[in-house]
Amino acid sequence: MLAREIKKEQVLSCGENVLKYLSPTNEEHQQLVKKGLLLYRQGLVFNVKVSNAVVSASVQDVTPVKVSLDLDYAPMSSCSCPKAYPCRHLLAVLFYVYATSGLLGSFLEEWKRGEERGKLAKLTEAGLIKKGSDLKLESVESWYRLFHQEWNQLSHRLQSPNQLVQSAYRQLYPKLKRSAPWKQELKPLYFIHAGLFTLDRMLTCLNEHHVSEDYQNQVMFSYVNALQEEVTSGANQLRVNRQSFSLESHLHDSVPYVRELLTNHSPFLFERFSIYRTIWLKVLVDLLEEEKTWVEESVKEHPQSLELTLASLNIAFMEGRDKDVIDRLADFDAMMVPYSLDWFGDIVEQKAWERFSPWKDYYIQFIGQFLHDELPSYMKRQVVDFLIQQLEEYADETGDMEVLIEACHHMLPYSFGTYNALLLERESYTDWLDLQDVAGFVLEDYETSFIKRMEKEAPHALIPLLHRAVQQRLQEKNRASYKQAVRHLKRLKRMYKKEKKIDVWESYFQKIVEQHKRLRAFQEELKKGKLLDDE
Repeated sequence: MLAREIKKEQVLSCGENVLKYLSPTNEEHQQLVKKGLLLYRQGLVFNVKVSNAVVSASVQDVTPVKVSLDLDYAPMSSCSCPKAYPCRHLLAVLFYVYATSGLLGSFLEEWKRGEERGKLAKLTEAGLIKKGSDLKLESVESWYRLFHQEWNQLSHRLQSPNQLVQSAYRQLYPKLKRSAPWKQELKPLYFIHAGLFTLDRMLTCLNEHHVSEDYQNQVMFSYVNALQEEVTSGANQLRVNRQSFSLESHLHDSVPYVRELLTNHSPFLFERFSIYRTIWLKVLVDLLEEEKTWVEESVKEHPQSLELTLASLNIAFMEGRDKDVIDRLADFDAMMVPYSLDWFGDIVEQKAWERFSPWKDYYIQFIGQFLHDELPSYMKRQVVDFLIQQLEEYADETGDMEVLIEACHHMLPYSFGTYNALLLERESYTDWLDLQDVAGFVLEDYETSFIKRMEKEAPHALIPLLHRAVQQRLQEKNRASYKQAVRHLKRLKRMYKKEKKIDVWESYFQKIVEQHKRLRAFQEELKKGKLLDDE
């Protein structure tokens, strides 16, 4: 997977080098970026490969071109088109790499900010703005004054709650982001609050106007999910600089707004808690004792609050009290499995393998129940895919494959692909055959290349499949199925001869012929296949 082969630092460095050649105030350069973005978004970048920090790709323009993008030294990149560096094709490949790494938004934001800085420079030069003037208020309180002002303007224009909810994400949020402070160290935190405020307004709208659950699932989910990703991105950026002295008061002032998102709403609890957890783990970690006191006091007043229970568990996790967390999760049976995933992901990301085992045991105990609950299939698949990803990383780091295999067995059928590949890789053919039976696969479901590989490497596993395939085709009782059955029989004969078990073949074949002697079409196909003639 491309994202695993390329470090984000390489992508960011390459993007910075390319930006040096593109002026955001130059109209020609603006068009160049737009064309490159259009090529990427239309899916015209393909055959992408990476080797030694060089990304090679094809771009389908009016004429197809070949691009070589050097991540370590961008000016050494090349394109088969005659245009000067950087051309639109190279930019399209760069955007593809950025998107694969989850960084495309940051590149475009940096480009837009450069455009704004250019406009500011022109205004300052013209004397319309005094040098050093404070264009943006810099306290958290001032940000929220601005947020409420913009929201009030929007809400006065729109009466429909559905329009208001969609406009909050499509119009309000981008507008708030454009009003970010000029101080670079404040921007990630400002963006987090812009996302928190937008999400708060959208959820408040849902509560006040009783928007249908169908609308929430079909329309709102994508907006909420996008805002969650934006806030998480801001938290990741801020994680490095959170101890900056200039941010101390801002972080302290941020706490009430983070709490409010978690506790003041009812829809989208999973997404709200994920945001709360991420911000505390990555941004507000130094204020944990203060939060612990607040949560303990709040739980006394609202002991049944699931939101506060989750907040309390998050504090315990951050303090390393995994046993307490898992014991409390177990009280809820499988219900808490999705809410726990980010904690498990953090343990794997930090390679804290000494904390791994209890969490693994928790998932093996409850994942089966979770998958049998009446939940959407996409949710179950997301959970299983996430767990497989974490368990694979653990296995790669520690060499312990048994944990992954055991978990895949418990997560069937959603883990079938991974489990199937693992069993073949380990040559566990007995278990593999059992898995095929459970899944209901027939021999024709497999590619010819796979069948040939099995015939060569594991004939003892393929022979039972062929026997079963012959019976299945004969039961279908049509000419096409009889032809397939004969093909399987010819392969079986070849394999039995190779295994020096021709007597077993002859006994089996005579039995097949005798059992189905009334199937005239089948008998004819046996003759065409020269199987009866050989007897």
